[in-house]
Amino acid sequence: VLSFLHNRCTTACLLCYLALKYPSYALVFQFLIALDVSSHYMHMYSSLTSGASSHKKISESSNFILRAYYSNNNVLFAFCFANELFFVILYLFSFGYQNSALGKILLYPLAALTGPICLGKQIINCIQFANASKSLAQLDVEERKQSRK
Repeated sequence: VLSFLHNRCTTACLLCYLALKYPSYALVFQFLIALDVSSHYMHMYSSLTSGASSHKKISESSNFILRAYYSNNNVLFAFCFANELFFVILYLFSFGYQNSALGKILLYPLAALTGPICLGKQIINCIQFANASKSLAQLDVEERKQSRK
């Protein structure tokens, strides 16, 4: 839980800064904060309430993308690292580094590489949110059936 909290807070702080530096994209950054926090919280909560030993244990009946994401630590690391690196690159661009040799040689190519992965991570967050919502709804239905008996 501490890792979850730390990761969500640091990403939210970075996205808040980006919202200030890129005001025309502020709503996008705000949405990304809400999606990140809510999808991870819902996923952890549904894992705990369903009795899973870890939020990284995805059942065979769950979404195949989530299984691929959580079952391979290298995939998980690559998506998380590229996601955060894309935001750090935007942070560096806010200081004008895109016009420097560093920006032209390193940052633009890295942004081109990490941007699509960042988008993929947001899609995974949406899938995670939907999967957790479905799981919690099923648990709620089962609890209601049990309480009627």
